[in-house]
Amino acid sequence: MEPIVSATIDALVERGVDRSWIQTGNAASLPASFGLRDTRWDIVITKDDVPLGAIEFTAQSGSSAAKNLNNRIHEATSRALAVRSSDHNGGLQPQLGLFIMLEQGGSTSVQPRLEAALNQFLDDELYDEIAYTCYSDVGLREPSEGMSVQRFVDRFSRRLLARAVGPLEEITPNLERYREVIEAARGEKKDYSLERVPKRGGQAEVLRGGCTKRQASRLLSSGDYLSGRRQVPGWGARSRSPAS
Repeated sequence: MEPIVSATIDALVERGVDRSWIQTGNAASLPASFGLRDTRWDIVITKDDVPLGAIEFTAQSGSSAAKNLNNRIHEATSRALAVRSSDHNGGLQPQLGLFIMLEQGGSTSVQPRLEAALNQFLDDELYDEIAYTCYSDVGLREPSEGMSVQRFVDRFSRRLLARAVGPLEEITPNLERYREVIEAARGEKKDYSLERVPKRGGQAEVLRGGCTKRQASRLLSSGDYLSGRRQVPGWGARSRSPAS
């Protein structure tokens, strides 16, 4: 998995995550509950001693996937739950990501069981983002559009950057419907204050409720709020959508 971990780190950095925030090896751990000192992850992203997120990578080989699937699901569940239950993360829940590669073998029971577990991880918010791939002699495929690698790195990096800036605690009622877009924006919080917005046109129409959500998304994505648009080697073209 080392090449996959390395490529993911490069993709996060390309999207604006500072490489100095990214920890691997023995330093990649998060505080945990249930009497555990910490939990180990393949990647942990920390800024100013505040954990912003973590990613675990795992592969299931075709020959042993059926035997080990229950153990892998238990491990992924307990690792995330220990972090979610901890009160030692600076009052901010870190983003948790799971990157899983399944080698398709002779057993037909593994894939539906695995997919059911992954969907429940997302539904129960144990994990914020999941990348799910299957590979065989004929190549690599992504069975679920909602768990594609492209979506994973785009959304995970965007969420990390939003947490690095910090939550916008005070949003006036007319801006509430744009909270998700604004919080995903990059930059300093002061850059989004109403005092800096002109009375008419452009962002003024967005922030003062004068345009549709679709128009707001287009305006915000056209500036320097989200990550750039250069293609990232290995992961394809970068998404331009300002979705959360």
